[in-house]
Amino acid sequence: MYKVSRGTLRGNLDTYTGDAANVIWSAEQKNLSIDMAITSAWPEIYHKGRLEFLLAAGSYVYIVNHFVPEHSIASATRAPYGPAQVWVSLEAGAASPRRYRQLRRSVSCRVEGAAWALQFDKEFVDTYGGHAIEVLYEQMYPTLSSDEAETEVPEDYLLPRALFELCGQMTLKGHHTDVATFAKERPNFWEQAERAKRRHMRLALPRSIAIRSEG
Repeated sequence: MYKVSRGTLRGNLDTYTGDAANVIWSAEQKNLSIDMAITSAWPEIYHKGRLEFLLAAGSYVYIVNHFVPEHSIASATRAPYGPAQVWVSLEAGAASPRRYRQLRRSVSCRVEGAAWALQFDKEFVDTYGGHAIEVLYEQMYPTLSSDEAETEVPEDYLLPRALFELCGQMTLKGHHTDVATFAKERPNFWEQAERAKRRHMRLALPRSIAIRSEG
């Protein structure tokens, strides 16, 4: 999977703007523009999140954010649409490789507090206890907290979008009137970023889980 670091992205912004010395924009402003570009990629560009756990006999409700310790709340964050698909393995236990089939019945989803809950039918759990369950969902890409941190959002989208964000920042200082000329390119940066977004757009996962309405 392609990845690019914040340091590389900011270096490319410096090359484009001729501002490697951070005279016009600070490094913090450039970092912010990169984070804003990453955030703006949602929902067309997203990470396909995946959680897996073993279905326990006699357990019918599972909170998405707390399946097992290694899949703690952090692994299901940035997923406002919640679970999209649930799959069950055809083999019980830790068999590898596993074969899966998608559930279109026998499971429903609801919001429980600040988390999503999956509720399985009793007959299904009685039959498939000990089988692996896989949950797929659309997840936002995280912003970058260091120059070494990397993102999978394509660079040909991030750069023009970050340049668009830089144009919108209040950065005119002293004699740096050249920023006004640079800012005239703002619509072009937007259009370039949108074309890149369309090239990398991922269709939303087909949703096959019934949503329960709690009265």
